[in-house]
Parts: sequence; structure tokens; C-alpha cells
Amino acid sequence: MKGVTYEGTVENGRIKLPETVHLPEHTKVLVVVPDTRQTERFTIVTGVDGPPIIRTTNGVITSQLVKELETQTP
Repeated sequence: MKGVTYEGTVENGRIKLPETVHLPEHTKVLVVVPDTRQTERFTIVTGVDGPPIIRTTNGVITSQLVKELETQTP
């Protein structure tokens, strides 16, 4: 089964897709809900010839996150 992926949000219990998405009536759709309980707050990636790169889920490095990073064992 071929398909296209759209990102939407749930508002008032209904799935809302971007206004540019128009689906014909009775179109079969699949809904995939990410498991937000298991998301990592950050990842550390080591570049080929550069320093480690810290990537956060929301793009912000806070003092609390720095404390968590300091407790990580290499």
C-alpha cells in the first residue's frame, strides 16, 4: 500500500491536518501516534572530525540538562 505522510495535531479530540491537505470522502487513513513516554530529552552525536554535538528535543539546553549530561558516563 503506497501512501503519503502528513503531520497533524489533535484538537478537541479530532485530528486536524494542515489546511493544504484535502482528502476525498471515505479515504482510508492510518494514524500513527508516537510514544511520547519514551522520547529522549537529548542525544550526543560525535562528528567524524569534530567535537560532540548535543541535540535536544526542543532545541534548548538548560542548566538542568547540563547536569544530566554531566552525570552521563562516556
